[in-house]
Amino acid sequence: MKTPLTGIRSPRPAGPASRRALLWLLFLLLGVGMGIFAKWLDTLVFDDSVPWQRFLGKIDPGGLFSGIAVWFLLALAIAVFSPAPLEAGIRVFLFYAGMCASYHLYSIFVVQFTPTAGYMLTWYGLTLVSPILAYFIWYARGEGVFPLVLNILILSNMVGACFYFGLWDFAWHGRFFDGIPNLILFLASVAVLYKSPKRTLVTVPAAFVTALFFSPLMPLLEELR
Repeated sequence: MKTPLTGIRSPRPAGPASRRALLWLLFLLLGVGMGIFAKWLDTLVFDDSVPWQRFLGKIDPGGLFSGIAVWFLLALAIAVFSPAPLEAGIRVFLFYAGMCASYHLYSIFVVQFTPTAGYMLTWYGLTLVSPILAYFIWYARGEGVFPLVLNILILSNMVGACFYFGLWDFAWHGRFFDGIPNLILFLASVAVLYKSPKRTLVTVPAAFVTALFFSPLMPLLEELR
């Protein structure tokens, strides 16, 4: 079926129904595993007397996986590398659903900590809209003006998730060592969206300019960090 977006990027065959169902299950299980892993990291206590643990403590992997940037990047990768936009929506939804449910249940039954209702409702709300967002994000690796705009919006969102960015300031989130993983996450998102050097040279600076205009809204991302 042709849509106004058909000429932007051509979908690939998704394969037989059995293979699609198996992949859906795998993305759900991946989300479940990542949700448990993220909460487990959040509960780790590092011994500063042990060099490698002191290094991990400075990087703060628990804080990194409790933030939104990692999950934006993972959803972005799942979406753009899916064979078709509908598949992108289904896979991202299942991944987020598994992640949110396992994170929530692990927090309650294993860590015996109940996340705030507002925090989890925000994540569940993001999960509900994720298939719609993923459907359109799939076109970000296509050709034309629409993918260019998508790239700028996606990367500007990553700027807000990875950095403190305003008219007169630019900084890492937290300490210097916190900033290195966030910088890597931002560069990884650029790599996932990469289409050509020319487009990258346009989209990255434009993303920072766009993030500057939306900087008054960036505190909303703090709810997810």
